[in-house]
Amino acid sequence: MLCAHWDSRFQAEQEDKSQVVPGANDGASGVGVWLEVARHLADFDPGVGIDIVFFDLEDQGTSMGNQPESWALGAQHWSRQPHLPAFRFRMGILLDMVGAEHATFYKEGFSRRYAGPWVDRIWGIADQMGYGNVFVDQSMGAVTDDHYFVNTIAGIPTLDIIHKEQGSATGFFEHWHTTQDDMDIIDRQTLKAVGRVVTQSIFEIAPEWQ
Repeated sequence: MLCAHWDSRFQAEQEDKSQVVPGANDGASGVGVWLEVARHLADFDPGVGIDIVFFDLEDQGTSMGNQPESWALGAQHWSRQPHLPAFRFRMGILLDMVGAEHATFYKEGFSRRYAGPWVDRIWGIADQMGYGNVFVDQSMGAVTDDHYFVNTIAGIPTLDIIHKEQGSATGFFEHWHTTQDDMDIIDRQTLKAVGRVVTQSIFEIAPEWQ
């Protein structure tokens, strides 16, 4: 399963809260990468079933107190009522905030807990492709994202490729949840790196399941 969220935060967090967040990076970048991957999968069949799932209502939670269940509502709903209830997904890859310039992707905590072998496999593929500076072989803290509920409710080992910014006041990229999260901050090279790595991963892993 290949997944991302297509909603954006309903109000700007770091500025005038009456303003909406365009969400070019958080979460349109992940959706855009999967749409391009889908175009390639239509031309080159990997030989296994692949579903692409775009979740709604990921980004509307509250930052007041410890309320993780207020986030990723679409993923929670899907995990309890998947579109193919009798089908068993072997693994999932979630993309979130994968388009900013100079983005780096560390091994996220819940991904390592629930899908550790797949994390190591994909980061290893990235390193072999020359993207070790983007997919950094270091761990980071856990993030409550769509994959957390896919793992804990649906039981599908799912990893999260997500941009966390070292030293950032929010923990994320500079324009996270602001009106500046628009196309001006999207970088072609970051999208290319992520797209190439996940596509190569699909075609390396797929033959093992045939």
